[in-house]
Amino acid sequence: MPRKTLPTFYYHSHFLEFLEFVRGPSAHLLNQDQKAFLSLFDTLDTLCQCTLVRLLNRKGRVVKIASLVFAEIPSIEQELNKLAQHGLVSALQTAHYSDFIAALTKAELFDLYTECADANMPAIKKSIAKPALLESCAKLNREHVVASVLAQQYVVTQCEHHIAYFLFLYFGHNKGLLNQFSMRDLGLMRTRDEQAQMQSRLSKETVNRFH
Repeated sequence: MPRKTLPTFYYHSHFLEFLEFVRGPSAHLLNQDQKAFLSLFDTLDTLCQCTLVRLLNRKGRVVKIASLVFAEIPSIEQELNKLAQHGLVSALQTAHYSDFIAALTKAELFDLYTECADANMPAIKKSIAKPALLESCAKLNREHVVASVLAQQYVVTQCEHHIAYFLFLYFGHNKGLLNQFSMRDLGLMRTRDEQAQMQSRLSKETVNRFH
């Protein structure tokens, strides 16, 4: 059996389907901040929306800009700048430090340590094990790290907390992922059945436990 192929903007269509449920059966479970995010998303042009959805489909909130290469988005930098203007993404800040180093490869961690280590910190070898390298990087001055050459190559999403909550509303548990929509269309996984999509099965008491 030939493999199914998905249309170019499949992920955008999936995200709109996802939000349709959030705005509909789950609307009464949204607070003002969440409603404001939905309204802001609606003001974005299509390519800007697509860029945000691409980011939200990545593992982790810290994403390497060079990895965001998509034929349907001609200027990723331009779209990221738009998202930054709306506060939906940002440059790396000290609060994102743990997420940042967790996203790095061993080679990147080595380069980061080499660039940012203070003079009184010990030199390390490239052969160092990654756990030990992570431990060494955890001791770096965070201000130096966010100002590093490597940090400028990454972007941080600032709305993942909204998406995590919306996924909780959609799936009824906290293990749902956006890529499950694509897997559904490829015949690899089910999401919610039509009846379940017509009504939210979550009570406000259940939702309070999420928060």
